[in-house]
Amino acid sequence: MKHLYRVTIDFYDKLEEELEMQGKSGCGSHFKKSLKSTANGYMQEAKWLRKDYTAKFDEYKENAILSSAYYTMMAMTFAGMGDFTKLDAFEWLSSHPKIRFEHKREHVATGIDCYMKQFCVSKERAVQVITNIVSNAWKDLNQELMRPHSFRFPFLIRIRNLSRVIDVFL
Repeated sequence: MKHLYRVTIDFYDKLEEELEMQGKSGCGSHFKKSLKSTANGYMQEAKWLRKDYTAKFDEYKENAILSSAYYTMMAMTFAGMGDFTKLDAFEWLSSHPKIRFEHKREHVATGIDCYMKQFCVSKERAVQVITNIVSNAWKDLNQELMRPHSFRFPFLIRIRNLSRVIDVFL
């Protein structure tokens, strides 16, 4: 894992140099920041696994956004957007805008497992509740896209499209 992390950081260093040559100083540091967040999410899951701990649903949900590498993937797509990409795009993404989803991992308890254990409900009930949470997250995202704001629409569409891809795998 350390080797993979080092290779990725080296890649981000080169990308940061390239962005700086394009006049986009400061953008590259956000790649490293998002990678560190993802690594922290993995570390939290590893702690839970070592302790044989099933997280509370809210703990799991909060960590899932980190360990899914969602923000890292979004930052990388922003980098490929040419002239649209400026420092404000990465700063906005680093603010963790209201974008949520549930994902599944096989080696650690899933959100459904966490919910079932915490609230002592059946799998069917947990799926029903989580489906409602995902549905509400889609409503939040759609509301965010519909309201007037100062941010450029192409960035928001990428977030929506990536959320759709991830939702298919739920």
